[in-house]
Amino acid sequence: MRKYEGERAANYDKERSKNSKYLWQQQTIESILRSFRPEAVMDVPVGTGRFFPVYKEIGCKVLGVDVSQDMLDIAEDKGFDFPLLKADVFTIDLWDFVVCTRFFGHMRPNQKVELLSKVADTMVLSHGPDGYLYFPASGLMIVGTHKMPENDIYVSILKRK
Repeated sequence: MRKYEGERAANYDKERSKNSKYLWQQQTIESILRSFRPEAVMDVPVGTGRFFPVYKEIGCKVLGVDVSQDMLDIAEDKGFDFPLLKADVFTIDLWDFVVCTRFFGHMRPNQKVELLSKVADTMVLSHGPDGYLYFPASGLMIVGTHKMPENDIYVSILKRK
């Protein structure tokens, strides 16, 4: 998995701000959050807190989790009053509603299975076409999916069966 520390963390938002895939994911996930309006969200990995404005807008409780202290520091500097936790997703219990973006594609197959098996109720997940291989095996069903036009990037809403 990639390390987002130092300069890589400091430039994360700037480097992605004009990336069409990143912007499409942003708009798609914000739309899903506005539609579902969860009471509480665990954002893992939270990165720089890219979804903090929409979380505040819908008024949900948030816990941001990331392994990179540098990314957490940038998220904290955005001035939102959401708790942040430095932790590995594999060492914590997941909340009932989880947002997981730009992470799944960096995982090994056994990690993908492990992550999905930890989902308590609902996960909003960005993934490539291989993601579909793991959903039935982990006991999750797709309740909605969005595909980026002309790219093999998806955002799916998964629920525990």
